[in-house]
Amino acid sequence: MIEAVAIALVLLVLVLVVALLVSRRRLREMRRHLDRSEGELELLGNSVPQYLWKSSPDGLAEIVNHRFSEMTGIAMVGTDMEVIQGAFHPDDIGPFFAEWARARELGNEFRAYHRLRMADGTYHWMHAMGRPQYSETGTIIGWYGGTSDVDAEFRAQEEVRALNQELERLVEERTRELKMTRWRYRTLFDDPSLGVMELDFGEAKRALETLREEGVRDLEAHFDHHPDLWDEMITKVVLTDLNAAFAAMCGYTDGGEGLRAGRFRGTQLCSRDTLSKLFLSSLASDSGGFSLTTEISKVDGSRLVVACSIHYSQDCIATITAVDITERETANDLMLAAQSELARASRAGSIGAFSASIAHEVNQPLTSMAIDIETTRRLMGRPEVDRAKLQTMLDRVGRNAKRIADIITSIRERIQNRRRDVQAVKICLMIEDTKTLLHREAAARRANLVTHCTVGLRPVFADPIELQQVLVNLVVNALDAVVDVPEERRTIDLHLDPDGPERIRVRVADSGPGIPPDDLDKIFDPFYTTKTNGMGIGLQICRSIVEALDGELRAFNHPEGGAVFEFSLNTIPAPAETVTAG
Repeated sequence: MIEAVAIALVLLVLVLVVALLVSRRRLREMRRHLDRSEGELELLGNSVPQYLWKSSPDGLAEIVNHRFSEMTGIAMVGTDMEVIQGAFHPDDIGPFFAEWARARELGNEFRAYHRLRMADGTYHWMHAMGRPQYSETGTIIGWYGGTSDVDAEFRAQEEVRALNQELERLVEERTRELKMTRWRYRTLFDDPSLGVMELDFGEAKRALETLREEGVRDLEAHFDHHPDLWDEMITKVVLTDLNAAFAAMCGYTDGGEGLRAGRFRGTQLCSRDTLSKLFLSSLASDSGGFSLTTEISKVDGSRLVVACSIHYSQDCIATITAVDITERETANDLMLAAQSELARASRAGSIGAFSASIAHEVNQPLTSMAIDIETTRRLMGRPEVDRAKLQTMLDRVGRNAKRIADIITSIRERIQNRRRDVQAVKICLMIEDTKTLLHREAAARRANLVTHCTVGLRPVFADPIELQQVLVNLVVNALDAVVDVPEERRTIDLHLDPDGPERIRVRVADSGPGIPPDDLDKIFDPFYTTKTNGMGIGLQICRSIVEALDGELRAFNHPEGGAVFEFSLNTIPAPAETVTAG
C-alpha cells in the first residue's frame, strides 16, 4: 500500500516536471514570437512615410517613431513635448494645440494642418490625424495617430486656388469689357449717320474649308470656272441684323425688312470683288478684319460709294460699318480732273523755263568745247603736230559733247514728266571726275580746286547725269564768285563726309565775298540772279534735283568768309553689285 502511494507520488512529480518543462519551452517560444512581432511592428512603424505617435489621455507624447527624426533632423531623446513643439512653425503652435485640446475634451477624432521645419530648414505643410483608444468601461486610455507630409498637395491646391482667383478676375474683366463693347456697339448701331450690318459667315466658311480640303487653292479662279458654285456660296451667307441707317443709305423705306427676309442676296449690295475679299478673309481666323472703299447698289439701281470697315468675331459674324462718301468721291474726281488740267497747263508754261534751263546747262560744256576746238585748230596748224595733246583735246571735246546730249535727254524726260533710272553712284569718284571736267575753267580763273573725300563712304542711289549736273553748277558758281579776290585766295573746296550713320554730306565752299544777306532767302527762286549775265535757273534746278533724291540744298555764308552750298543724301544700306561714277 505504501509502495503504491509512493510510486503514484513519484509519477505525479514526474508528470508535473514534464508539464513544467513543456510550459517553459512554450513560454520561451511565445516570448520569441512576441519579440519578433514587436520587432516587426517597430520596423513597420519606422518604415512608413508618416511619423506615427501615441499619447496619453492628457495629450503628452509617449511614443514617436523614427520618421520624425528623419524629417526634422532632431535626435529624439524620449518624447520631450518641448522638442516636438520646437519643430512647429511659430504661427501654427497656438491653433494646432488648441484644436488638439478640443478634440481630447470632446473625445472626437482629431484632424489639423500645421507646418513642420524640415532638416534643410524649410517648412512643409503636414496633416495630423489621431483617434482615441477606449477601455472596456468606455474611458479614453490614450490616443494613436499619424502625421503625413502634404506640402506638395497643399501648394498645388494653393496654386490652383490662385489660378482660379486669376481666372475669376480675368472673367470679370472680360465680362466688363464685353458689356462695354456691347454698349459701344449698340451706340454705333443706333447712330443715324453710320450704316451697320451683321453677316453670319459660319456656313460659308465651312463650305470654303471643305473646298480647301478637297485641294482647291485658288478659290477666286475656282469660282470663275464654276459660277453656279459662286451663286450657291452667296446664299450661305445670312444677314442677321441691319440698322435703319444702312437701310436708308441703300434706299429702303421699310427699315431694311426686305433685306432681312430670307437669305442674303449679296450682289444686291456689294460687287463681286468685295464679296470675294469678304469670303477669303473669313477663312483667316486671325485676320481680325479690314477696311475698303467699294460701291453698292441702291434700290433704284444707282450706285453708292461707301467706306467700309469689316471686323470678324470668333463665331464667324462679320460686322460691317459703312459711311456714304459718294459726294466726297465725286468732288475728289472733279478735283483730280482740275489738277490734271492745271498740271498740263503748268507743264506747257514750263516749256519756256526748260528752254532756258537747256541754254543754261549746255552753255558751260559748249564754251569748253569751243575753247578745245580752237586749241586743236592751233595745234594742227603747227609744223609738228603733238599727237598726244591733240588726242587729249579731242577726248575733252567728245566728253563735253556726250555731256550735252545727256543734259538734253534729262531735261526732255523731265518735260515729259518721267524720271531716269537711278543707279548706285560713288560720289567720291564723281567729285574727282568733276574736278577733271572743270580743270580748264579753274585754270582760266587762276583758282585752286581742292577735293576732300572721307574714306569708306557708301554709294548713293541717284541719276549720275543729274547729280553731276548739280556738282558742276555749284563749282562753276563758286569759280565765278572768286574772280574778284586776290589770286592767292582763290580756292574752291569740295568736301564729302558722313552726316550721321546712313547719310553723306556734300559741301562746296568758296573764298569769295559771300552771298549778300538780302539775297539768302531769294537765291533759289526761279529766274532770280545776282550775276549780270545770269539767267537765275541753275540753283533752282539744282535744288529740285537734290529734293528728288530726298535731300535739301542749303546755302549760307561761312563765318571766315565765302559762301557755302551743301546737301545730304541717303546712302545705300548694303554694297551694290554694279556701281558707276557717272
